[in-house]
Amino acid sequence: MDIPLRVLAFVLGAIIVVWTLQSAIRSFVLPRSDNVFLTRLVFLSLFRLFVLRLRWTSAYAERDRILSFYSPVGLLLLPVVWLTCITIGYMLIFWAVGVRPWYNAFLLSGSSLLTLGFAPVNNLAQMMLAFSEATIGLGMVALLIAYLPTMYTAFTEREESVSM
Repeated sequence: MDIPLRVLAFVLGAIIVVWTLQSAIRSFVLPRSDNVFLTRLVFLSLFRLFVLRLRWTSAYAERDRILSFYSPVGLLLLPVVWLTCITIGYMLIFWAVGVRPWYNAFLLSGSSLLTLGFAPVNNLAQMMLAFSEATIGLGMVALLIAYLPTMYTAFTEREESVSM
C-alpha cells in the first residue's frame, strides 16, 4: 500500500509543479493575452474579497479608491500563490522519496525553494530534487524581477488611458 501512495504523491506533486510553472510562464512571458486558470482563480478570489469590502461603501470616489488597489494587490499575490503551489508540489515529491514526516518534507521544500539551505538532504535523489527546486525558485524570482518594469509600464499606460 505504501508504494502506490508514494507514486501517487510523486505524480501529483510533479503535476502541481509543472502546472504552476506553466501558469507563471503563460502569465508573464507569453507575449499575447492568455486565459490561465490559476491566474484567473487568484484574481477572481481577490475580487470577491474586494466586493465584500465594497458593500459598506456607496460613494463612487471611495469605491474607486478601494478598487485602485485590486490589480496591484493581485499582481503581488500571484508570485506568493505560485511559490506556495511549488512548495506543496515539491513537498509531495520529497515525501514520496522518503522524507518523513510531512513537516520535514515541507521544511526541505521551503528551504530548497527559497535557497535557505538549512534543511539537510540524506541521499542523491533528495539532493537532485533540492537543486531542481532551488533552480525553479531562483528562476521565478529572476522572472518576476525581469518583468516587473514591463508590468508597471503596462499598468501605467492602462491607468493613463482610463483616466483620459
